[in-house]
Amino acid sequence: MYFEDAPQVTILAPVVDETLSGALSCNVSSNPTSTIALYRIVSNLEELVSGATVRDNTLQYLIQTASREDSGVYRCTAINHYGEDNIDRNLIVRCKYSHSYNNDVYFGQMFDIDIKHFSVHVY
Repeated sequence: MYFEDAPQVTILAPVVDETLSGALSCNVSSNPTSTIALYRIVSNLEELVSGATVRDNTLQYLIQTASREDSGVYRCTAINHYGEDNIDRNLIVRCKYSHSYNNDVYFGQMFDIDIKHFSVHVY
């Protein structure tokens, strides 16, 4: 049978360690095939993410060297003749930091920056 339907989007946004590589993946189920785009949400505005690739209804955005600036909310949008769907996910980059205590400096601990929920997790 041949069914036609509006897109349904799922997105995977992993926790990525600073200076390492990672990927954000957006999967779309639709018939006919949808046009898929990835946006970064900055100050409530959508900024189109360049460098993402689409193949077989999957959009993949590779981050070669993750930095703090990569953290944030990303929106995957899919559109076809029967409708539109989008979903937001927060990409977390675990960052290295340094701090001092009694004039001693400590480097290399990891922590998460969760911009959407304003939380910090120290390891």
